[in-house]
Formats: sequence, C-alpha cells, structure tokens
Amino acid sequence: MVAGKLRPLFVESIEENDVDFVDEGDRIEFTDWFIFEWEDVDGSTTIEHFLASNDDLPDREREMLSAWDDGALDDLFRVADLRGGFIELADAFGNIYRTVPTSCHSDELGLEAGNVISTRIIPVADFYVLSGVQKRFGAEGTETLGPDGPRMEGDSETEEELAALLAEEGRLVEDEVDNLLEFDATSFEEGTLARFAREYLDSIFEATDEEAFESEAYALNALVRFTDEVGPDRPSDLRGDDLLEFFALWYPRQWHDLRSESAKSALTAVWRFLRYLDAALGTFIQTEYERDVMPKLYDVPRCVMATFLLEGVTQARDADETMASLIDGTAADVSDIIEGIFDVSDVEGTNVTLSSPPIDPEDDDDTAIDFDVRVPEEVAGLVIVGDFIECIVVEVSGQWSLAGVRAVYPTAAGGFLTRADLA
Repeated sequence: MVAGKLRPLFVESIEENDVDFVDEGDRIEFTDWFIFEWEDVDGSTTIEHFLASNDDLPDREREMLSAWDDGALDDLFRVADLRGGFIELADAFGNIYRTVPTSCHSDELGLEAGNVISTRIIPVADFYVLSGVQKRFGAEGTETLGPDGPRMEGDSETEEELAALLAEEGRLVEDEVDNLLEFDATSFEEGTLARFAREYLDSIFEATDEEAFESEAYALNALVRFTDEVGPDRPSDLRGDDLLEFFALWYPRQWHDLRSESAKSALTAVWRFLRYLDAALGTFIQTEYERDVMPKLYDVPRCVMATFLLEGVTQARDADETMASLIDGTAADVSDIIEGIFDVSDVEGTNVTLSSPPIDPEDDDDTAIDFDVRVPEEVAGLVIVGDFIECIVVEVSGQWSLAGVRAVYPTAAGGFLTRADLA
C-alpha cells in the first residue's frame, strides 16, 4: 500500500516526522501508523487515497479496505486464551477478539494467557489480524514480540450531560484546570514537572494535529495537577508508585473528563512524556512505568467508564439524611446510611456485593459486613470482583441500595487505600 502511487506521500511523511529507523521493527511500526492513522490536510486517510487511486480493485478488496479504515483498533489487550491457532484478546470492557498474526504461527509469538500487549488489530472476515508490531508489558520490561472490540461507544450528547454532573462537589471542573496550552515554558519554575510538561508540548506542537495535541495537553495537565497536590513536583523524584496512584486512585476520583477514551489516551500520553523525561534527565522512569505500572493499569479505562455512568445516575442523600435518590430515579425514606469505600466481593449480573472489612482484623468478634446492591444494566460487566467503590449505601425497607457513587477504583488502587478508608 505504501508503494506505487502512494510512495511519495509515504516518503514525505518520513521526512516531515524526521523519522530515523533504527531497525526493521521501527520501519514496520511507522508503516503501520502511516496506513491507519496518517491523514492529509483535508482529513483524507491513506486507505482513502489508495482506494481513490486504484479504480480497478475488486469489490471484495474495496469492501475489506473500507472495513480496515473504520474497524482497525489500536489498544491495550489482555491475552484471554490461545486456541486453534487463534489468539483471543480481551479489551478493557471484556470484549473478545479472535486474532491471528500475519508473519508467523500464533505459538511463535511466545504469548501466554494473562499477558498484556499493545497492538493494532484489523478486521478480516469473522476474525482480526495483528498488524504492525506487538509489545508485551511485564515484569521483565517491554518486549517487542515481532512483526507481523467492538468498543463501547458513548453518545456524545449524553456524555456531555453526564459530564456536567461530574463537576459537582469533590470533582475538578474544566475551568479549574490550569491549561498548559495557555502558558510559556518560562511561566514555570526551572526543573519542575510542569516546566518539563510545557517544554514537551512545545516540542510536539508543530508535528501534532490539534485534536491529538489537546489530548496530550489534558493528560499532562492531569499529571501536573496530581503532582502539585500529592507530589512529587520534581520529575527526577517521580516513581512508578506515584504513577500508579495517579491513574488508579486520583484520576477517577478527581479528573473532570471521565470518558474511557480519554483515560486510554492519557495512559499513552504519559508514556510518551516519560520517554521525553528520560532523554532529558538520563532517568529510566518510562521503563519502570512499562514494567511495573502498565500491566496494573489495564482496568483503569473500565473503572473510569463505570464511575462516569454510576455518577450520572446516582445522587447523594438529601441534607437531612432522611431521603435518598436511588439508581432508578425514585426517592425513598431510609432507615440507615453508610458511606465509605467498599470491596466488590461478588458480582452476579446487576447484583453487586459490597463488603466493609473489619476495622480490626485481629479481633475475632469484628467481622466484615456485606451489602447486596443493584447497579444499572449499562454498568453490568464494568464492575468486577476486586474493584473498590467509594459510595453511599442506604437501607430502604430492609434492602440496601446505592444512593451515591464517587468513584470506582481497580484492584491496583488497593495499595493506596488505608484501613480507615475501607472501614
């Protein structure tokens, strides 16, 4: 596809991006990006250029290429299973994609169930094909494995309406965020993470389209805001645990934009920024992020979406604490209210069991308390065993119900939740 009539566009793109191919993997990765992500000034994609310049293509091939343009997915996936030559990949929402590599047998990639990989998959018939290079994140670092779902789509108007609800007490609103787009690097103290973030954004501005640049800026905005509030504010002091706390706990609790796509973009944007920091400071924080943090952050987009949906349909009790608005929109008299952060100990459909651990685990008479609550159907599957939910539960006629949810946290947040939080 990058040969023939499209060759000049491909070469021009290499020159514009000042790409230096260290090895064949770099060339494959860039070619994959050019085919599926490059656009000209009018917004036309590589595949659209190819279709327009090849009128003699059979209808079947034209339909397949159009499907590639619309249906290619570049994401983080967990290897769910390997069977019959197929690699079954699960996205953050549990959707399963049957995939095959193009340059080797599936067994030759060395994948195992449970691995987390970054790759692009493209639709062919009733399965997907691995495209470009695959990178595996694990304890040994990031490993390039070699060359070679349907994603939940939110209604934009609904998301905007729900986003307004997220701006209530305890959540940052967009106007409160110090927008890095508006400042010069000299506005920040030398050596601070904010200063490096601004300089990084300046360095990518010319080569990044407006939408992608704003996505990068918002992601780094969140990180700068976190380090300003929690620390550290010096990049040389930044560690994997700081990034884990940022994504697993602070982000779903504080950030104003709780869309799964934004969370995924933030994970990638921070990865790119850490590469910039390593080059500038001679550190290895990107390696630590890939090795120790990325595998544990796989569920963050799912939890962000669950938080987004639950906050949109649940409200806290009223001021005198005698009434509560339940998830079905009805108001009810309550006989008991408990507020805190609870373990998700069981999930069956829309029924979720929340557990409040004993305050003193050493006390045999102090036992955990379980609450069986119901979640909306659109949230079923987004909350799983091992999550934590910061919420209010109310007792109505002997039954417990959710009346307010502040955030859903993945298992990775557990190391930052104190016993007092969970009590």
